[in-house]
Amino acid sequence: MTALLSGSGTITAHFSSPPFQYQEVARPGIRTILNNYEILGGPATFNLVWSTTKFRDANPKTYAAFVAAFEEATSTINRDKRAAAMVYKRMSGTKESVDELLKMMDDPLVEYTLAPKSIMKTAEFMARIGTIKEKPAAWTDLFFPDVHKLQGS
Repeated sequence: MTALLSGSGTITAHFSSPPFQYQEVARPGIRTILNNYEILGGPATFNLVWSTTKFRDANPKTYAAFVAAFEEATSTINRDKRAAAMVYKRMSGTKESVDELLKMMDDPLVEYTLAPKSIMKTAEFMARIGTIKEKPAAWTDLFFPDVHKLQGS
C-alpha cells in the first residue's frame, strides 16, 4: 500500500494498492511519498480471507477445500510468477501486459504469503482509537489454529 502525491503542488494523496498504485505512479507528476513498510516498520498484510467460526464448524469440508486451494494458489504464484501473471491477465481482462504484471509482482515490497503480517500493530491501533473494545493478546487470537504454525505477527 502506497500514499501517492500529484506533482502539481496540490495534495491529492491517497493510499493505493496493487495494481492501482503502479498504474497511478506511471502517470506524469505522480510519485510515491510513503508506503506501509515505512508506517509499520516492515511487511503488512493487505488482504485477508476470513470466515466465521459458525461457517467453519458447519462446513468443515468446504473450509478445508478453500484453505487447500488458497495454499496451492499461493505456492503456484511463488513458484511461477509468469504463469500466474498469464492466468491473471486472462481471467481479469486487464490491459497490462504480462511483463508489466510481472514487474508489479516482482516488487520487493510485495510478498505472496499466507502468514499474517503486522496484524498486532493494526489491532493495537484499533484498540487505541476504540474501533475494537479490547486488544488481542497475540495475533493467533484472531486466526483459526491451522494458521498458527505460520510466522505471523
